[in-house]
Amino acid sequence: MRIIDAHVHNWSVFADPKVLIQALDRFAIDWVVLLSDLTGGPYPAPEEVTAANERTLALMRRCPERIIGFAYLNPAYPKHAGEELRRCFEAGMMGVKLWVATKCNDPQVFPVVEAAIELGMPLVVHTWNKITGNLPHESRPTDLADLARRYPEARFQMAHIGGDWEFGCKAIRDCPQVKVDFAGTVNEWGAYEMALRELGEDRIVFGTDMPADYHLNLGRVLQGNYPEEVKQKILADNFEALLPRPLPH
Repeated sequence: MRIIDAHVHNWSVFADPKVLIQALDRFAIDWVVLLSDLTGGPYPAPEEVTAANERTLALMRRCPERIIGFAYLNPAYPKHAGEELRRCFEAGMMGVKLWVATKCNDPQVFPVVEAAIELGMPLVVHTWNKITGNLPHESRPTDLADLARRYPEARFQMAHIGGDWEFGCKAIRDCPQVKVDFAGTVNEWGAYEMALRELGEDRIVFGTDMPADYHLNLGRVLQGNYPEEVKQKILADNFEALLPRPLPH
């Protein structure tokens, strides 16, 4: 099947382009989406954000036929976030990555969402619902639902399906423009089945959080008791529908 891994980071061993490209070949992945190496930790300064995006762009140039870059932004620096978003779009990036510097429904994020809408770029939003307590500005699925209702014309990918996948599915069930990925280890038995039941087959995208967890995530899709055409939607088609332009096949 055609595979697009919509949640990959160019950190650890994947900072080396040779290792990243070897993984693409070994796992027969058509495209990966790089969501930055998250330089600077939870609250990066503008120069750290720019440096992280430059490393993503370098990998895109190294393998333009298989690597998609998303612009990593810190909305707490609104002027820089706006300028960096447009710079990355003009350099060929196709989407936006928001992590934990601000909650996604913080008013500081609104200009970023509005610019993404204008440019046709989807937004990948880190969300997690932690029983041990979230980071101070870490978004929960309910925060993304709030943002999605404010901007029904925007397109979102809820990363990690909110950590707690039962809570995550229910939180964004009534937000049709929000798709979900199961990146990481949040894909135990029943998770995909619930997402298919609650959200439908068009709202699930394949993401792994590589360089970790690839076979775990792929196996959960392939072993599912649902039609092959649904698995193909999850593995590639649903994510491609988010993009501002089609990918070459």
